[in-house]
Amino acid sequence: MKKDFSFKHYIIYALRYWIVIAVFAILGLGGGLLYGIMADDTEYVKYKGGIGVGGFGLFAEELYGKSDNPSNLYNTIKSVAFAEMRSEWVGNDVYKDMENDWRALTVNMRLSDSRAREKFFAALKVWVSGDYVYVTFEQPKNGYAAEQNAISEKIVNKYIEVAYTRAILNEPMLNDGNTDTKIKRISAQQVLSVDETGIGFLGACLIGSVIGLAVGFAVLLCVYYADKRVNSYGDIAPFTGSNLYDVSKGDLNNRVCPRIDGDMGDNKSLFIVGSEDACRRLGVLYGEYAANAGNKTLRIDFTCNTSEVRGGVDAFGDYVLGKNIDECVENIFGVDVLCGKCSWAYAVKYAGRIKQLFGDYDRVIICAPYRGDGSLGVLGGVSDKAVFAIDQSSMRMPDVVEAALEVKCEGKTLGAVLERAGKSYVGGNLYVPRCEEEE
Repeated sequence: MKKDFSFKHYIIYALRYWIVIAVFAILGLGGGLLYGIMADDTEYVKYKGGIGVGGFGLFAEELYGKSDNPSNLYNTIKSVAFAEMRSEWVGNDVYKDMENDWRALTVNMRLSDSRAREKFFAALKVWVSGDYVYVTFEQPKNGYAAEQNAISEKIVNKYIEVAYTRAILNEPMLNDGNTDTKIKRISAQQVLSVDETGIGFLGACLIGSVIGLAVGFAVLLCVYYADKRVNSYGDIAPFTGSNLYDVSKGDLNNRVCPRIDGDMGDNKSLFIVGSEDACRRLGVLYGEYAANAGNKTLRIDFTCNTSEVRGGVDAFGDYVLGKNIDECVENIFGVDVLCGKCSWAYAVKYAGRIKQLFGDYDRVIICAPYRGDGSLGVLGGVSDKAVFAIDQSSMRMPDVVEAALEVKCEGKTLGAVLERAGKSYVGGNLYVPRCEEEE
């Protein structure tokens, strides 16, 4: 059956099983800690160089003779030069010239052509800052620092050379006069090795803990959905009635009896169905309560523990087949007890004998556990009212539903009691039916 999901109930369920969440959080913390230890900072080999356009003063004399706004013309020259220096044509030409050297690196020998090219351009960075276009080439050491240093320096210098050539070819003003003065070049220099810190040690621990918490909650959500115990009375209320008489962490006690008796009204016969032991004990409690209230009370018991009464004889069968009631019952604490086994099948055929009991007694209590044998349908048919006695630790929701469907006495059902409710029960001691929307 479909679980009556409630976010509130799930949170209560999860927090009651906090140890599971704590374990996953600790595992996540441990994973983050291990990552922080194992993921040592990566050391890089990095070379940097630059190429720039000289200041306005170097061009002033020529610019004043060519434009009314020499400042704008200077900015245009510089923009064109920078665009040429950063164009993809420069990068492609550099790679074409350096491809063989790059592929000859020990760390690149096994790479495909496309992967080697991707790796090259991932290591190459070009950007503008002030009057310069800066170029860097950076790669992890990987134990081959010497050859990496050599090629990194060579690539940066090659880029500067190609960018220089392209700039003076496409901007004549840069090639008019002293070109080396107008274009400033900074040869490749090794930059101090940098450490790739990533998320850091504390960050790894924090993220690991958060992931562990999330996994813990997710696992408990799956467990919550898979848990077929009666976690909330809303899970079974549509089948067992809207009254939740009691929820007990241990065995049921007789405080539920006055409430059940008050709902009985003028009816005489109460059918108690559910877990084997739970329905027998509720029958005993209610029988003693009814007897102490001055009612002549009979308990017809079909639980397995009836073997202790009259030596396990099927007294109910003897009665319906013709024996006198006084020969079949045994009085226990003021309650006449009539034990039965498979004789429940006689209840329909000998309905007259059952009605006779209703005339002789003020209260008739029928106790029958759910066994899936059809007995509940037969006994429910000869009862006035029904109550479910459920042991949460042993009776699952599908069993309760099947029992209710077998009883087929929706109009007779008073409600249910729940005993041995563990921390998986999150529905509280009250049940408030949902308000149905009006169409």
